Amino acid sequence: MYSFRTIFMLVTTFSTLSSAFPFIEQIPTGSVGVYYKYGKMQDMLLLPGAHLNFHPFGHIEVETIRSQMDSILNVECHTKDKMKLYFEQIDVYNQLTKENVRNIFELYTKDYDNFLIKEPIRQRIREICNNMTVQEVNNDRFAEFNDDLKDFLIDYQDSL
Repeated sequence: MYSFRTIFMLVTTFSTLSSAFPFIEQIPTGSVGVYYKYGKMQDMLLLPGAHLNFHPFGHIEVETIRSQMDSILNVECHTKDKMKLYFEQIDVYNQLTKENVRNIFELYTKDYDNFLIKEPIRQRIREICNNMTVQEVNNDRFAEFNDDLKDFLIDYQDSL
């Protein structure tokens, strides 16, 4: 039976080794790893924990599968009465499921958020503002933006 001290020493030794040897890669809880060898994505996903990567042309991309927030900063729009407005920040909550990681990475790379969330939101904000006055954007119809953007993102991603 191992004592607490022995287990603590093993954990300490392992964490020291993982920082001293770059071929030991950690995948944190709530994430998965996508392994690439010679630039080609491999079939299996790596689960949380420590993984050995001895291949000189292999690397691991870590992706969070927990709920996350993407912030879209300084979104510009022009109203139909020719005023330029900025939304300082738009936050979008999303979650990539473990089952979809490989497919999303194959189609859109690790930067899928830009293609599937950020740029479509920027475009939709421009479209909305182009059809409204400043009064409508800032006051009369501002409360409708959240539902409109949510419905738009769902429809956009379903169409892909």
